[in-house]
Amino acid sequence: MNNKKYIIFFIFLLTTTINSQSLSPRYGHSSTCIFSVNSTLYILGGIMNNELTNEFISIDVSPSSLSSRQTQIIYLNKKTNMDFILPHAFAQTSPGLSEQSQTTSNPQKTALFLFGGLQNNLFEFDLSIVFAFNTSINQWIRPNIDKNPSQKHSSFRAINSNYTESFDSIYTFSISDNNGEVDVFYTGSLSWNFVLNLPQFGNLHGFTTTLLRNGVIVYFGGSIISNGNNGFGDELFSRDHQFAQTSNLTIYNTKTNTWDFQPTVGDPPNGRTMHSAVVTLDGRIIIYGGINDVILGKASSDSDSKKYPNPLISVLATSSQPFRWTTLQLGDNSLEPLQSYGHTATLVGNYMIVAFGMQSSENAKPSTQSSLKNSFTPSDSIYIMDTVNKTHIIWSKLQYTLIDFPVQHKLFTQAQQGGIIFGFTLLGIIVGTIPIYFWVKRHPKKRTGPGVAAN
Repeated sequence: MNNKKYIIFFIFLLTTTINSQSLSPRYGHSSTCIFSVNSTLYILGGIMNNELTNEFISIDVSPSSLSSRQTQIIYLNKKTNMDFILPHAFAQTSPGLSEQSQTTSNPQKTALFLFGGLQNNLFEFDLSIVFAFNTSINQWIRPNIDKNPSQKHSSFRAINSNYTESFDSIYTFSISDNNGEVDVFYTGSLSWNFVLNLPQFGNLHGFTTTLLRNGVIVYFGGSIISNGNNGFGDELFSRDHQFAQTSNLTIYNTKTNTWDFQPTVGDPPNGRTMHSAVVTLDGRIIIYGGINDVILGKASSDSDSKKYPNPLISVLATSSQPFRWTTLQLGDNSLEPLQSYGHTATLVGNYMIVAFGMQSSENAKPSTQSSLKNSFTPSDSIYIMDTVNKTHIIWSKLQYTLIDFPVQHKLFTQAQQGGIIFGFTLLGIIVGTIPIYFWVKRHPKKRTGPGVAAN
């Protein structure tokens, strides 16, 4: 009878499911912070398990959460009408005024606006549809917008900052057929306003745009390719990229409606694409990660160099002319940042929040050029960089607790089942050996034969 009980218990263990919440690694998502007493970072879309997704999550980035390095991530798909939003990647999102906030004496940016996104064909951004998420009532709507811009673009950026005097306007920059276009979207009146065209701008992809407090937009990085866009996975690494130079930057002054070249001094970082850029409260632009020709396997690597691109993090001071490049040293008690691309970086107060992306499992130090691409895998990690320190990198990991995520029902894996079988086999041997040992000890074998005296 006891043996039957053991067998039943053994079978139960092998067929038992593991019930747990999990956060899937991703890249190519969007990230937007809605500021309030308890600020919230919204993550939308991206690529998970090599497929487009419309997963929508929120991260608590209140001062207490950031200072303690412990936060909560809430799964929002069940709390709002996500059937409204198609799976997509590399969309642009920006905070803006909601309809309810405009009726108050002190309107706040409580809405999240979603522009474009690569959907079915993964080759063009569709700007004919703009969605808005009202964070006060947790609802997506498709607002009635006046004067939509051209529908299809191969490259697109939404440019907005919570720290500028431009309160309800979102500048956008798009590229179609090698021509650039600047438009302004007003979240208060829900209308587009065409600003200017830039003929023969080039088919630039993977660049970043940062809006300074004085109304100047700084363009950095990116690569020019002959047709299509950056591509993803194997496509990304097979493209012929011509990286934009980084010592002379393109800038656009939103107040004077003029374009210019901005000279820089110092040691400029090498060209890259699919990196991130944020502007700090004191006007420094922090560049992190990306892909360059070394990672693409099209340039010889320096065996003494630890990371690519080099440097991994660069800082551009914009408070004086000319702009100056500086490089930070790693802090004594800081984690070492991993090489990353396709992540997001968002400024929340004095912290840069880096979420997910394709990260190097070997910190971009593989043994051969061919293994550079394969060393990157999607990440489920969130990191914080303290931007107050102007000389050293202070990098730490943000721990999180998951709330309302779908429960994953998983059987024990084959390896876990093998471990259980081995463990029970070993336990059976031990349990079976013990009584035999004591029986032999109590019943010693009698010695017989020549030379042994008979009792």
